[in-house]
Amino acid sequence: MKVVAQGNLTSTAMVSAAMTSTPATCRPDESIEGCESLMKRHQVRRIPVVDSGGACVGIVSQADIALRDTPEHIKDTLAAVSEHRAWPQGQAVAASAWS
Repeated sequence: MKVVAQGNLTSTAMVSAAMTSTPATCRPDESIEGCESLMKRHQVRRIPVVDSGGACVGIVSQADIALRDTPEHIKDTLAAVSEHRAWPQGQAVAASAWS
């Protein structure tokens, strides 16, 4: 979405043009609730899991959480992650908004 919004072709764009440079992350020992809270706060559907050296060791997705949760809680999480937030006029949308 970020690449297309900037008017670039996805067939010629580099990954660096599409990636989020400072994504929200969690550690392997983070609670599911903590990870879910990050998803809501940053309005993302996936959170990279990084080790103490910062290397990605996995990804937690909304689907991963949904498989272990109640329908009511899943609905609340999906609504929070998908909530539209108005951007101040003239302010560029942060890369993380496209995640």
